[in-house]
Amino acid sequence: MTTEGSLLLRRGHVVVERLVHRHTRDLELWGELRRGTLDLTLHLAKRSGADGAGLVVQGRPGALELRRARREELQRPE
Repeated sequence: MTTEGSLLLRRGHVVVERLVHRHTRDLELWGELRRGTLDLTLHLAKRSGADGAGLVVQGRPGALELRRARREELQRPE
């Protein structure tokens, strides 16, 4: 098991460029927190290399929306 990643930290702004936990199935996280607004995607990859499943968390504290990620959202932006 290993976890690796990269973050960009600025005043009032955090970008999770890439955070990957490698295990039986890889778990990836990317997105950003900007002045109290959260936009993160969590992707659980399938072992076979297929799309897998994921969650998207968006919104402000007290009004967060959690939903299943659409297929096109499961690819980390370059």
